[in-house]
Amino acid sequence: MRSFTNPKRLRLFLAITLVMSFVGCSNQPTFGVVSGKVTMGVQPVTSGTVSIVSIAGGTPVSASINPDGTYRVESVPSGECLVSIVDQPDPDVVGELAISQKRLGQQIEKGNAELPANQPLAPKKLSIPTWYGDPITSGLSVKVQEIGQGETTFDIQISNKKPETAAP
Repeated sequence: MRSFTNPKRLRLFLAITLVMSFVGCSNQPTFGVVSGKVTMGVQPVTSGTVSIVSIAGGTPVSASINPDGTYRVESVPSGECLVSIVDQPDPDVVGELAISQKRLGQQIEKGNAELPANQPLAPKKLSIPTWYGDPITSGLSVKVQEIGQGETTFDIQISNKKPETAAP
């Protein structure tokens, strides 16, 4: 076995070891940040969750939609990703539903099951259609840049019309 008493061999060995250690690190996943605004028509979607998952698989990462329609998802795997959006019921609407159901129960007890026209019996229709809740049927995808290349902007325009790329 040869020793590394020769300075040239020692330097060569150290250089190869250093290069190999960097090559081993290049397979590490890289991440980025995705931000944007979710709208339906010209109106911002005021609540919900945006989730992003790499097409290579892994765990989705998510962020809430702010009242102005903006969102920001951090620690997103870089590269091609699929996007899904789910609605969150508005707490005020859920509260109105509970009050309406209580009033309806009181009216039934009195023998009068009719409520005034301004009393809701069900929450308002949620603004995000259900097919957006699945990354396969949403028809939404984004290429995420590595964090060192800047933030990826992805504005999302949703509609009540199912995307042609979405599965049935």
